[in-house]
Amino acid sequence: MANDVTEYLAELKGLLGSLTTQEQDDVMEFYSEYLQDAGVVTRSEVESRLGTHKQLARKVLADYSIKDSQKQARENKSTIKDQKATNKSNVTMIWMVILAIASSPVTIPLALGVLLVLAGAILAVLGVLFAAIVGVLGVGAIALFAIYVGIMMIPGHLAVALFYLGAGVAAIGALLIGVPLALSILSWLIKMTALAISWLYRKITKIQPTVKKEDHHEKVD
Repeated sequence: MANDVTEYLAELKGLLGSLTTQEQDDVMEFYSEYLQDAGVVTRSEVESRLGTHKQLARKVLADYSIKDSQKQARENKSTIKDQKATNKSNVTMIWMVILAIASSPVTIPLALGVLLVLAGAILAVLGVLFAAIVGVLGVGAIALFAIYVGIMMIPGHLAVALFYLGAGVAAIGALLIGVPLALSILSWLIKMTALAISWLYRKITKIQPTVKKEDHHEKVD
């Protein structure tokens, strides 16, 4: 194998530290065979096919992140722990895809358009998260205030005290119902954003060779 190709692959591997050793070996084997079959020998020839080693590394990490996210979704048992793992995987995938698209050698208008779509989706999720946090803090503060006032008024105004205590308990009940509901909505939004982003990413990278875990052969979507 030509020195330029060997150097390129070594630099690529150096950026894949977040993958397992087996995954790194799979990537190296796949692209080594791909470049040998293509008959490229110079750095410029490699980069004309695959982009720079940084661009390819981000694409590889995004591809594996998408696969891991899909695996988490299939294995999700609907427990709190599993849901947290799925959300974490989806968020990681979204970030990896954004990095890959930002460095992808596609036309500037297309890349800008996709990034704007991603930014809109992320802002929507952050907006829901912010609203949920503000809502929880607000209702929690109301509940504590109502209970405090109710306790303080028990000696002289029992009826009013019971009203405030009832309002406080009702607010706590609303929190117990609303927090899980808000978390479920947030998880759904993250999942939908992840699906949309992975679909967009596949569309703009479909002409590039991709490592397939099952048999490590070239796949063109």
